[in-house]
Amino acid sequence: MNRLSMSAPPSLFRLLTIGLAGFGVVILSACRPPDDWRELRWPEANVLARFPCKPEQQRAPPGRAGLLAQCESEGRLYALAWQVFDTPEAARDGLAAIPQRWSGQAKSLPGAVPAAALAWPGSGRWSGGDGQRRVQLMAWAWGLTVYQATVVEGAALPEPQGRAAAFFDQVQRLP
Repeated sequence: MNRLSMSAPPSLFRLLTIGLAGFGVVILSACRPPDDWRELRWPEANVLARFPCKPEQQRAPPGRAGLLAQCESEGRLYALAWQVFDTPEAARDGLAAIPQRWSGQAKSLPGAVPAAALAWPGSGRWSGGDGQRRVQLMAWAWGLTVYQATVVEGAALPEPQGRAAAFFDQVQRLP
């Protein structure tokens, strides 16, 4: 016979059971990684990226990048967009326009762009925000394709502690 169930009042036994179950849930959740990193390949964009969540690929709205893959994890939006241009001049202009969209508010961030990226104006890592959200982005070009990897988060969220850099560092050109 179980001495605890016989000698302890039912409410104490129930509290003990609930407490142990709650402790188990806390321990198990502490072992779970915060993100579910997934490697995805897009041959049409010649890019391989790892997202901290399951991205969906879609056509971007007119006037924006040609294709878009995005997902959300812990209140942060992770996105990768790319657009193929017809001429090197158009691609260079498209890349240079990316940091300019922040109306002079974009700040350069340390960190490299993916290997073999063209050294054109606008290539690099940038951060900005509008008081309600923070944005970190990486822009680069391979040939006539311009890419932009972006992490958007609410300004009230704690600093991402390297999440954007981890996302950016995972982007590679397909072999």
